[in-house]
Formats: sequence, C-alpha cells, structure tokens
Amino acid sequence: MDIQRLEMEVEEAEVSELSKRKKTIEDYVYCVGNARQASDYEITTEFVINHIRKTYTDGEDIATALETLQDIDVKEWKPRMVTSVERDDQIRATEQKQFDMEYKMEYDDFMKRKNLTKTTKQEHMV
Repeated sequence: MDIQRLEMEVEEAEVSELSKRKKTIEDYVYCVGNARQASDYEITTEFVINHIRKTYTDGEDIATALETLQDIDVKEWKPRMVTSVERDDQIRATEQKQFDMEYKMEYDDFMKRKNLTKTTKQEHMV
C-alpha cells in the first residue's frame, strides 16, 4: 500500500515539474495503462501532428494525412494543361505559349512537391 502511494507521489511530482517548463517533443510519449493515459493519447497525438506541421517542409500535407487517416493523393496536385480557344492564329499562338510556360512552372512545382512527399514518407516509415 505504501509503495503505491509513493509511486503516485513521485508521478505527481514529475507532472508538476513538467508543467513548469515549456514542453518539447520528448515530453510527449504514448503509454498504455489507465484511463488518464487515454486523454494523454489525444494530447500527445495533437502535439505530434502540430510538431510535424511546423517542422517538416511538407508538414501540412503529412499533418492532414494523419488527421484524416488517409494517404496523401499526389494526383490531386497535378496541374491541368490548358489549350487556347482563340480564333485568331497569332493571338492563339501567343496565348498558347503563355499557357505552356505556366503549365511547365506548375508541373515543376508539382514534381518537387511529389518527390519531397515521397522522400519524407520513405525516410520516416515505421
């Protein structure tokens, strides 16, 4: 009986000490056990997701995937090519050239984002 009380006092002292300083990622650990730890699970998950959101270059995408429990669909990011519908040949050629340049820039950004997401997933798969 005294051992349980002592363990509880030590745990309360540790919690009090932790609450006095700013918490870091090391302070958030998943534990299995009692009902109090069930609420800790939600708090830890929220902290980890926010940490990812702030820390990683593509953190917003990863955080959204974790919140929705859905894998990232990179096909949604892929730009669509636009074709000029102008009747005048000279205007159509100029406009199409502009559309092509914009598409190339958007496609380059898409490929960078796609590759970054792929690399991040490969590096951090558990």
